[in-house]
Amino acid sequence: FIFLGIVLTVMYFFFALPSTHTVTEDWTSGESLTFRQKWLDIKPGAIKSMGTFIYGFVAQHTVHMVFRSLKSSKQNMEGWVKVSSISIGLAFAIFMSLGMFSYMTFWDQTTSDLFHKYPQVPLVSLAQLCLSVAILFTFPMNLFSLRELMMVSPFENVDEESSSTEPTKASTAGYSVIPSIEIDGFSHEIPMENQQHDKRSSNASEEISWAKHATLTIALWGSSLMLAITPASLGDVLNLIGCISGSLIAFVLPAIFAYRLHGYSIVGVLLFLSGCFVGCFGTYFGLRDMLDF
Repeated sequence: FIFLGIVLTVMYFFFALPSTHTVTEDWTSGESLTFRQKWLDIKPGAIKSMGTFIYGFVAQHTVHMVFRSLKSSKQNMEGWVKVSSISIGLAFAIFMSLGMFSYMTFWDQTTSDLFHKYPQVPLVSLAQLCLSVAILFTFPMNLFSLRELMMVSPFENVDEESSSTEPTKASTAGYSVIPSIEIDGFSHEIPMENQQHDKRSSNASEEISWAKHATLTIALWGSSLMLAITPASLGDVLNLIGCISGSLIAFVLPAIFAYRLHGYSIVGVLLFLSGCFVGCFGTYFGLRDMLDF
């Protein structure tokens, strides 16, 4: 609902801005621009900003939390496909609406800061507040994944006897197998953590004191905050992170996994090359901008 309110605000100014007294000097009707200038021209800095775009495709670290938050009846492949498809569809519709309507309002004067060009009126201030609240409740998901990995993993005990036994298609000591799914003509059985593993994780979490829990949380939050506010531009930070880690997670590693599972494919090669290209060039430009080379 927060993002829906932001979309409605952007749509309102798209239709109302030209006919109101709130028109700013940066506003342009776009009548002097050709179709090519509006929709086909590639603006300067597009390549070195690819990391910021890739950053939007990196959310794999939250998958396990989203899956475990589903109802028990929905914790299967059918339920996950439905939930993930609806979520991705809604996210695509929301962000495409934000991008398209804000761009068609200011055209070539549009900036990466969504509300930078809009008049400073109460409605815009309210939309900025909504965006801040949305980010405030979304950002901790990244910390939760890392915190759980750092807190639980060192306390997990691996059963040597069960580890020496190969998993079978039936339920094993360490894994349970959900129904197989078919992807690209191949049948896959996906092992998932069973209740015994969750119990070990739960017991491990109980062994960690509240002081360690709070200290680790504050340390993660503080370090990420300092990394975000130290550079002059947050966009440079997102661009660098997207190029270094996002290109690996979203393109390079999936291509390697696909090759390992299915062998050679054109799509896999294109993913791998795209990830390497964006990762190398984007990281170079990102470091150059941050260090002022």
